[in-house]
Amino acid sequence: MRVARRAVASVDRIKAPIPRLWRWFALAECVHGEALVRLIDPDKHDTTAQDTLRHATAPARVMSVQCRFRGRGSGCLVGACA
Repeated sequence: MRVARRAVASVDRIKAPIPRLWRWFALAECVHGEALVRLIDPDKHDTTAQDTLRHATAPARVMSVQCRFRGRGSGCLVGACA
């Protein structure tokens, strides 16, 4: 997750990255969101904690979609992260 966060943190510093780079940013955000979902353990977390973790994935998933479309790509990655 740390690597995904570092990669995404540099998005705003890049003025006009090539489309290939946007796809990698989209993938990093997708993996970050998926990692948060996989932290959920129904045996250990109550429903409130589970909902909190699920809601924490929303910004990562939205950023993934935004990066993907900035890279002028198709929605195939978006479908994988939705």
